[in-house]
Amino acid sequence: MSKQDAIATGCVGRSRARAASTTTSARTTVLVYPELEFDVPLGTTGDCFDRYLVRIEELKQSIRILRQC
Repeated sequence: MSKQDAIATGCVGRSRARAASTTTSARTTVLVYPELEFDVPLGTTGDCFDRYLVRIEELKQSIRILRQC
């Protein structure tokens, strides 16, 4: 699936594995997000293993956010 197709169809996990920053949580209205430091993990190839690596990094970033709260 191409990056454009992933974004157009709303496949958030696939689009992030294809290095498209389409995170839904960072775009939602949460008042504390501007005060927190975190990275949006992006993959490079979009295959299953890359999606796995992105998910692992999401977990690390979630812990990073929790430690700041």
